Amino acid sequence: MLRNLHDTYVPLMTTHESYPVAARVILETLRSHGIAMMLIEPPWWAAFPTQILQTFGRGAFVGYVADQSAYFRSGELEAVLYPNALLLRGPSSVAARAHALAVEALTGHPGMFQTASSQAQEIERQIQRVWSAYRLNPSAHANALPLLSRFEEIATEIARRPLAFDDWHVVYRQVLQLGRALGGGRQILEVTLPKESFMASVRFSAPIDSATQSLSTRQLLTQLIETVTLLVRKEVELARAEIRADVKAELSMVTLLVAGGVVAVFGVNMLLVAAVFALTVWMPGWLAALAVAVLLLVIGGVIGLAGWQRRVSVPLAVTRKVMKEDVQWAKERLA
Repeated sequence: MLRNLHDTYVPLMTTHESYPVAARVILETLRSHGIAMMLIEPPWWAAFPTQILQTFGRGAFVGYVADQSAYFRSGELEAVLYPNALLLRGPSSVAARAHALAVEALTGHPGMFQTASSQAQEIERQIQRVWSAYRLNPSAHANALPLLSRFEEIATEIARRPLAFDDWHVVYRQVLQLGRALGGGRQILEVTLPKESFMASVRFSAPIDSATQSLSTRQLLTQLIETVTLLVRKEVELARAEIRADVKAELSMVTLLVAGGVVAVFGVNMLLVAAVFALTVWMPGWLAALAVAVLLLVIGGVIGLAGWQRRVSVPLAVTRKVMKEDVQWAKERLA
C-alpha cells in the first residue's frame, strides 16, 4: 500500500508440461509489447508456496508442480507464475495492461485453463484443439470450412451449457479470439506489433510433429486409416462394456419393480377384504385389514420408487461423448 502497488491474480491452471510453455509465452508477450521483463531468481515470498507443497507433499506433487516458481521483474512490475494462477504486482495501470496481454496470449495453448469448472475446461479443451490445428498453418487455415464449422459448434455449446458467469465470460472471450483468428484477423492487442512479429507469435509453441511432417501422402493416409480403425475398435469395446452395465442396471430396476408390484397386489387384495368387511355388518376386523393394506401399499410404493431411480436415463452416455469428440477431432484434422 505504501508503494501504491496492486496484486492481481489471474486464474491459470497448468500442468507440469504446460507450465514452462506458459512462462515462455508470458515473457515473450510482455517483452514484445514493450514491458522488458527478466526471468530471475524468485524472492522468498514467491518461492514459499511451491516449497511448502514440495516439503509437506512428500513427493505427491512430483510431476505436477514445477521445482521452482517462474519469477519475472521489470521495474515496479513483478510477475509470479504459480501452478494455478499468475500473480501480477505493480502499479494498477501497468498491471492491468500486463493482465490483458497475458490472458490474450495464453488463450488456446494446450494444458492451460483459465476457468475453474470441469464443464468450462472441457470447452476450453475444444477451443485449444481448434487453435492447435489452426497454428499448424495459419495462412492456409484462415476461413477453412471445417474449422469454422467446429467454431460454430463450440459457440452453440457455450450457449447451451449452464456455466457460472466468470467461466462463461472467459470462454466467451476465448471463442471470440478464435473466431477472429479463423477469419484471418489479428488479435486485438496484437495490432500494435509488426506483422512479422504477429506471425511468429501465432506459430509459437505450435504442436508440430516432425516425424509426421516427413511422411508421404500415402503414408499419412495409411496412418490415418489405422488410427480410425483403432478408434472404432476401442469405441465398439467401450459400447459393449457400457451396454452390459446398462443391461445389468435395467435388470436390477425390473427386479425391484416386479417385487414392488407383487407387494402392491397383496395390498389391493387386502383393500378388497377391508371393503367387504365394511359393507357387512359393522365388525372390528375390517379396520385391521385396512391398516395392513395401507402399510403394504406404502412399502410397495417405496420399493417401486427405488427401482425406478436405478433406470438408465442416458443410454451409452460415455460412448456417445467419445464418438462426438472423435468426430470433432476428425473435423479439425481435415481442415
